[in-house]
Amino acid sequence: MTETKSISAHVKAIDNDLGIVTHLISVYDIEDYGRDIAHKGMFTKTLKERFGKIRVIDNHQQNSINNVIGKPIDIYEVGRDSLPKSVLKQYPTATGGLMAETQFLMDTPEGAGAFKRIKAEAVTEFSFSYDVMDFEHEQVGGTKIRHLRAVKLYEYGPVIFGMNDAAVSIDAKSDSWDKERKQVEEKACGYLRRASAVRDSFYSKSELRSDESGTDGSWFFVSEVFDDFVLVESQGKDVFYQVGYKEDTDGSFIFAEKSAWIMGSLDFTATEKMDEGKAVDEDEDEDEDPADSEEENPEDDEDEEDTRPRKLFPILMAEIEMLELKFGPAPTPPNGETSTSDTT
Repeated sequence: MTETKSISAHVKAIDNDLGIVTHLISVYDIEDYGRDIAHKGMFTKTLKERFGKIRVIDNHQQNSINNVIGKPIDIYEVGRDSLPKSVLKQYPTATGGLMAETQFLMDTPEGAGAFKRIKAEAVTEFSFSYDVMDFEHEQVGGTKIRHLRAVKLYEYGPVIFGMNDAAVSIDAKSDSWDKERKQVEEKACGYLRRASAVRDSFYSKSELRSDESGTDGSWFFVSEVFDDFVLVESQGKDVFYQVGYKEDTDGSFIFAEKSAWIMGSLDFTATEKMDEGKAVDEDEDEDEDPADSEEENPEDDEDEEDTRPRKLFPILMAEIEMLELKFGPAPTPPNGETSTSDTT
């Protein structure tokens, strides 16, 4: 599962005319609520490779293009001397951070609304989602600290409540409300810690991490973490594997061997949305008697999943391709052995 991390919205500058906000995304060399410490240089590679693909999204909601409320103009690292005084007061040990200049889409109600809320300090936190690409652990007393050295940044944006205790800058109006909010945060952070532990365990096993089928020394990384399996992706390839795992009695994780991995691939499937949400089968005989269609039981139709192609026609009448992850019959696994696994 892709991780998220939040921080108080330390706004350095606001351009009212252009809707530009200069703010921090991350602060370096502080321990956050998830026992992580971000370090200088952890965003260097991802900004070089993915800057044009990084999105500004409202509260991590990725279910609609309307939730894209702005775009990054520039994202860059700053040293301690460039941090706002409010940051140094909140994080005395901070050595720098990642600064962003974000232009909100002022000609849309969503972008303009987000900008106004940030300006009015009604929204006071930002959060970003990422995958960990390189890290190391440090045992401090009875606590395991994770040092983040490289991450893959997907998106960032304003959020209502962040996951970081230190990032919360909204005063609670009652003790009961504050207690309930902290319980929710603790559960969410607990889940993120488990997902991180699963990822770390996978990466610690060299026999699983290396992609032996690659000719360029590529490797596997965990795309998503679920209760009893993970999705791993081969670096630079549109190939996924479903890898089962279970937790051992000592708290470690045991993963299925490569011969038991189930291969999947990314397919682009065109979908069509007709009037009133009804799909038309392109292979349907044009001479079909309408009376035959009327005799069909409408109740039966409700129980059957409509798998026929649909097209989405938004404002520009452009066809949108929907991304699907499919797992077919178990093919030859990465190490070349014959798989006997069942498909999902």
